[in-house]
Amino acid sequence: MIGANACLDYGYAVLRGHLMRAVLAAGLAPALGVFHRGRGNAFALADDLIEPFRPAIDEVALPLPATASPSDREVKQLLVAAASQRFDADGHGIPAVAEALAQSFGRYIEGDIDRLQVASWQGPSRVGVGD
Repeated sequence: MIGANACLDYGYAVLRGHLMRAVLAAGLAPALGVFHRGRGNAFALADDLIEPFRPAIDEVALPLPATASPSDREVKQLLVAAASQRFDADGHGIPAVAEALAQSFGRYIEGDIDRLQVASWQGPSRVGVGD
């Protein structure tokens, strides 16, 4: 597959991996999603928590040429870098922010905190085509 959709799919898959690890590390039940559900989705909660991170991939994948493919080594490296880039104003990377979100979500569900704070992306990234 080539083009923006294939690149977005690959970038989101890498993001999903970060969220899966975060959900498991937080001790949450990964199959119990809020909006995503279904027997065939063992990581529905990761699919719920991924949403704030999508713009970090969109910003890198969408400007790629129509011939771009995640099977191309350079494109793959770019998308992996996009999924690990700095995310918040404090300079934390996506994996660290994902872990903090999963931990906070667990505390929110358990009633330990009254409000779930969700970080927002502080793009644009330093990851770009030709970097």
